[in-house]
Amino acid sequence: MKKKLLVGISSLVLSLTVASSVFAASYWETETNEHSNDKWAQRDANGFVIGIGDVAQGYLWDYQDEDYIAFQPKTSGTRTIRLNVPSNMDLRFEIWDAARNKVLDESISNKNGIGGAESVTMYFSAQKYYILVDRVNYSGADSNTTNGYSLSIQ
Repeated sequence: MKKKLLVGISSLVLSLTVASSVFAASYWETETNEHSNDKWAQRDANGFVIGIGDVAQGYLWDYQDEDYIAFQPKTSGTRTIRLNVPSNMDLRFEIWDAARNKVLDESISNKNGIGGAESVTMYFSAQKYYILVDRVNYSGADSNTTNGYSLSIQ
């Protein structure tokens, strides 16, 4: 009986561990979710909030396009945010908390130039954040629908 119980518990733990990685989601940003005229409600325009293991993908249509992705860890801890960048663009990101405080400046996430992935590892509290993705300059083609970025959190 004890052996069956131990095997059952072990199987449950293993299935929950595998399930958390299997159910990671991928989300596409939708236009428009830009910050314009200081309307912070625009930052929730995508209608999704990514979590640990999820991936957000999108396009920056022109040099003025800014994409906001909501992120809310369920527990506090150190996390790595990685922005995979199209080969013809130089992208960066900023992180804001829900109280409109910038917690990471774009100067930290703008190290690798055109086509270079950007990443940062930092501590996050269990609260909502907003990640702004935009271009460093005019790099990349306007009306870009073929070279998207991806942003992941681990």
